[in-house]
Amino acid sequence: LKLPTFGRYQFSFGKSIHATLEAFFRLLMDDEREYTHTKELPPEEMLLKLYEEHWIDEWYPSQKEKDEYYAKGKDILKRMYAEMRMSRPQPRLIEQDFTLKFGNGEQMITLKGRIDRIDDVEGGVEIIDYKTGKSKTLESIRSGDKEQLIIYQLAAEDLLGLTPVALTYYYVEDGTKVSFLGSAKEKERVRDRIRTTVSDMKQSSLKATPGFHCRYCDFKSICEYKKL
Repeated sequence: LKLPTFGRYQFSFGKSIHATLEAFFRLLMDDEREYTHTKELPPEEMLLKLYEEHWIDEWYPSQKEKDEYYAKGKDILKRMYAEMRMSRPQPRLIEQDFTLKFGNGEQMITLKGRIDRIDDVEGGVEIIDYKTGKSKTLESIRSGDKEQLIIYQLAAEDLLGLTPVALTYYYVEDGTKVSFLGSAKEKERVRDRIRTTVSDMKQSSLKATPGFHCRYCDFKSICEYKKL
């Protein structure tokens, strides 16, 4: 229908934090820098400078909210830096693109994605995905929330030859980390769901699933199934 959609300041904020952390961790992975083979971190001022450089100020409804979010981002990064000083991370890959393929021939399904961060840890690797929203507990994570990281687990195992020992949602606002690992049954369930979803899309067989998420939908103004 080519309906225009508006950006959201929450996305601007999330992208600002992601881009800052990507730039900072690349400093730790750069062989030409003094920080690579030592326990020393780049100074906190460098992290905050990167934040200033990567700040996206689009879509904020007012200068007041823009200033509040900018200050909140600085507080988040200061807390994360203090945490890193206590336990220096060992990033192996940052913003790693992947392309998973399912099936063969005309039935081939291609799924592209990007993993925020993969760290070397004892026994293998930890896959980390940053979240700038409200934190959750493991008990409150729905199966749909686990799927994203399980897809990353499949990519790490099948494409990168790595052994994930933990999949972690890192809620940067309060520092909460929720970790789990997809079982063989869960991984197969995710594969099946991808195949089913793509098949339904090709047949335009997509049953409406209205709910709480409707209030955030860009197309609620024209949707007859919306539940607000």
